[in-house]
Amino acid sequence: MKRRRILAIAVPVGMIVGGELQKVTRVFVPVGAVKSFFTSGLSLQSASATEINFLFGTARFGPLAIDISLVAVIGMLLMVRMALARFD
Repeated sequence: MKRRRILAIAVPVGMIVGGELQKVTRVFVPVGAVKSFFTSGLSLQSASATEINFLFGTARFGPLAIDISLVAVIGMLLMVRMALARFD
């Protein structure tokens, strides 16, 4: 039970840390094979906005974009590992 709570906090925090690490890597690592290997990743993007009509109004959800790279995954895994080592 305690492990689930740790993971419930560590995974979202790790995603944020991994995303920021990805941004830093894209800015500061020089152009080359290493940068393209670690920072290029899977990009998923929805085609258009989704609109839902209610009786009292309309809700529109814009295009959703997800960008996942190896650096972001490594950052998330490191954060989870550190949290489990510290609190488990």
